[in-house]
Amino acid sequence: MKISFRFLLATGLIASAGCGSPMMQSVLLDVPLQHEVVEQRIRVPLSVATAAAVDVDFGQGELFLAPGTAPSLLEGLCQYSMPLLSPSLQEEEHDGQVFVELSGKGRSFGSQARAAMTNQWDVQLCRSLPMALDVSVESSTGEIDLGGLQLTDLVLQGDESTLNVGFDRPNPEVMESLRVVIGVGDLEMKRLGNANFRKMSVDGGMGTIELDFSGKWSHPAEVAIESGLCDVRLIIPREIPVRIATAETVECQLEGFQAEGSHWVNAAWKDGNPRRRQELLIQWNAGMGQMDVVER
Repeated sequence: MKISFRFLLATGLIASAGCGSPMMQSVLLDVPLQHEVVEQRIRVPLSVATAAAVDVDFGQGELFLAPGTAPSLLEGLCQYSMPLLSPSLQEEEHDGQVFVELSGKGRSFGSQARAAMTNQWDVQLCRSLPMALDVSVESSTGEIDLGGLQLTDLVLQGDESTLNVGFDRPNPEVMESLRVVIGVGDLEMKRLGNANFRKMSVDGGMGTIELDFSGKWSHPAEVAIESGLCDVRLIIPREIPVRIATAETVECQLEGFQAEGSHWVNAAWKDGNPRRRQELLIQWNAGMGQMDVVER
């Protein structure tokens, strides 16, 4: 047996009577939802390439992303109950680098349709190859474990989503850039010290963002935060020297920090901690959101 929902979809432009101005024409379509879930295995084998660039675009479901143990660049299991949600996997290789794109955003569905359908990816990535990773998630939940991957660059994008991102083990490579863009949604990132980034940017629209900077620090790093209407919470290791610059309009609570000119600094910064080579510089520009900083 199949069930179906009716969706209002724009199908084209027609001219309105009398003035010739364009007007959207809409129709209702019945989209069947299968009861039986399709299981599709995906795999990109390792090659002679010495580096990789991987894009993962996901929407309308649950994404699980983690380091793998098999000798593959990428492998996983995709489960879905609608043909429109079937994943697309593309691969090409040149100049010693392999490029992989895994996409399955498909169309946008309402909350009633999403509750009735299945769309889940469980994807593992290679630990043994330096990688630039771009992950985009829409109208979904994401559990993303990047610990131990050799990440040289990372982009995380989310909209209408809840993302939990962790680095439970240090990144063996220096990550030159870590960019996070959240439209509407919630984001939690843990053990960011293990990400081994030099520069990080966070752009939040509306929702909540929590950034935990614990982990293994080996060099200085800079963080730029644009938080819009987001409430942002930072968790700072008290042994790491940290200086925070904020806009005057930011409503903030900074536990363990003192004002020093136009900046806020913690005790490790003021005391000339010998770990100063691992200092963290944070620039924070906010709209109407609140900033909360806690030392641990």
